[in-house]
Amino acid sequence: MKIINFTIENFMNIKAGYVEFDKQKNIVKVTGENASGKSSLLKGLWSLFQGPSAFPVEPITHGEDAGCLMAKLGDLTVTRKLTKKEDGKIGQTLIIKAAGKSKALGSPQAILDSLFTRIALNPVAFVEMTAVKREKELLQLTGREDDLEKIKAQREEKYAERSDVNRVIKQLEGKVAGMPHDDGSIEVPITELIEKVAEEQTRVMACERESRRIDTLTQDIDNLDDEIKKTEEKCVTLTEERKHLNEELDELVVAVVDAPPSQLEELQEQMRNIEKTNEQARANAKVKAWRDELRSELQRERDLTKKIEAFDAERAQILAESPLPANIDIDNGIIRIDGTPFDDRSTSEQIMTAINVGIAQNPELRLIVIPRGESLDEETITAIEELADEKDLLVIIESVSADSAGGIHIEDGCIINNTLSS
Repeated sequence: MKIINFTIENFMNIKAGYVEFDKQKNIVKVTGENASGKSSLLKGLWSLFQGPSAFPVEPITHGEDAGCLMAKLGDLTVTRKLTKKEDGKIGQTLIIKAAGKSKALGSPQAILDSLFTRIALNPVAFVEMTAVKREKELLQLTGREDDLEKIKAQREEKYAERSDVNRVIKQLEGKVAGMPHDDGSIEVPITELIEKVAEEQTRVMACERESRRIDTLTQDIDNLDDEIKKTEEKCVTLTEERKHLNEELDELVVAVVDAPPSQLEELQEQMRNIEKTNEQARANAKVKAWRDELRSELQRERDLTKKIEAFDAERAQILAESPLPANIDIDNGIIRIDGTPFDDRSTSEQIMTAINVGIAQNPELRLIVIPRGESLDEETITAIEELADEKDLLVIIESVSADSAGGIHIEDGCIINNTLSS
């Protein structure tokens, strides 16, 4: 279905105008100087089809109380009337009649909505959307918006989880790298050695006490010898006492002489060595625990990557089965065209992509309206012309130009040249 003619009255800067489109022409240029009324004509078309959502701030011409937009689409006549209310708001009515029928069709806006797609009708609006809104628009066109949003949310959750895992992996790798080399030492129990050291300390102290006792006894014997000489009456008693003391002395001397050499220093050195060994063993155990944790986290990272890749594959499958062009991908909120982010493409490439997206929906109304067409390069214009011929489209392109030859030329809100029909 194509638009056959368009009537515009008291809409923005255009008081009255009529355009009849040539069925043999697929490209129509709307030319004129800046502020001449070109945008009024284009916004009139959008407002006719889309309704209040496309109305400009002041749709009715200044000083007028009513306006009208009307078009013939195949066998349908579409009329949208606008009126200015007392409170300044705009009222509107939409009427669609089929040829030969006097009664208007029911649900007129629903009928129009079924004939076109917003992106095809105004591809530049798609280009000018925010990235978030543009993504939402494309997701809606796939028919599986909820599935894609769910996949995106699950992917973001696993991606964030994997990021946390990677941070843990980096920390563990740093800990392992900062530890001394594992020499295979294992921790040795130190309790038994501590008991031996305590026993040896007790024995050594006993030997020291006995050595001091030897010195004391020797001195006592010397003193007694002096007393024996001085006191003969006590000789028998003192001799007997001396005998006992000598016996005790002999026993102690034997005990001291026969006592094994002290092992205290050796045992203390063993304790020091064992502590070093145990310190290394504890470090080895800590490194082993870190390495075990690191292996676990690496496996977890691999598992999460597989899940993310599965989400990406599912998303790609949904997009491949959708009516979107094959060169479009929606990657975690970023729209890509042949692998390049949409926003990094030239304006011409963006508009051409939007046109392809709109036409991919195969709208019944074969109409594309492109504002500010002077931003298009020759290659894009040629591609649009070829696409219009291939898909049997009517493409209306606005362009700032004083040239009034052919197409639709507007000056001061008046359509002064319309040579579209043969």
